[in-house]
Amino acid sequence: MKKMLQLTLVLFLFGCGGGDGGGNSNSGNDTKPHTPDPHNNLQSTNTKEDQNTDQKTLREKGIVKTSGPAKSVAVTDEALFVAEGKHGVEIMKIGFSDQISSELIAKIPDINAKHLTLSEDGNTLMVEQMDSRIAIVDIRDLSHPKKIGIKPKNQMPSQITTQDGQYRFVPKGKDGMVVIDISNPSNPQSVGKLKSSQCFDLALIRNDRYALIATGSVGIKLLDLKNPRLPNPVADYRIPGSSAMGLSISPDKSMLFVATGTKGVMIFNLDMLLQKMGY
Repeated sequence: MKKMLQLTLVLFLFGCGGGDGGGNSNSGNDTKPHTPDPHNNLQSTNTKEDQNTDQKTLREKGIVKTSGPAKSVAVTDEALFVAEGKHGVEIMKIGFSDQISSELIAKIPDINAKHLTLSEDGNTLMVEQMDSRIAIVDIRDLSHPKKIGIKPKNQMPSQITTQDGQYRFVPKGKDGMVVIDISNPSNPQSVGKLKSSQCFDLALIRNDRYALIATGSVGIKLLDLKNPRLPNPVADYRIPGSSAMGLSISPDKSMLFVATGTKGVMIFNLDMLLQKMGY
């Protein structure tokens, strides 16, 4: 997964709609690449800047539409993966020129997809299903993903870990978030909680100094992690009429992908989103 997405357009995106999902599991390795009509996969609306608005804050609305409700998202240099409940997982190539374009590469059907995690080498996609089992998918050939196994949920690796390997953050949905000290791997300790907000997904940013969390209908919140044991909400960005259920940051750290439910995946310029939130 070495080839970088060509991110040539600076985007800042404002709100869209919300969603849900439900199915079971099998293989999607016989799915052939398919290029759909971009007008069926994408909604993109450009608005003129206000007279007092700098050109760098050009406001655009863009969302990559999905076949089912976007529950979780993962991104590599080459592709966007979207968990869509009973509709399975869609694998798409995303492009940027004067607007966002999307190309459907393949689907992983017959799997009730709830949450996605990529392996560190980018060769394997782990799909948490609604029954909590983990489907293991070989994605070395993006156009022919191959399901190669099933594991229990407790074997789902977590990538929400600080770079120094000391803390792990575990989203708990309606119950917020738990902070675990893993400096001693043989004796992990729960050392903190976030109870004031729902947390369905989390992305660490700015060298783990901050985190963005998906809070469902409330949108996106920014947490100050100066003291990781006491995560402190400092700002939020609401997405009117939509839910923030999953987050993923592009490998070059420039774009934030947000699974928003029935409307699909919104793409934010990360720096502009943080500026909008006052950071």
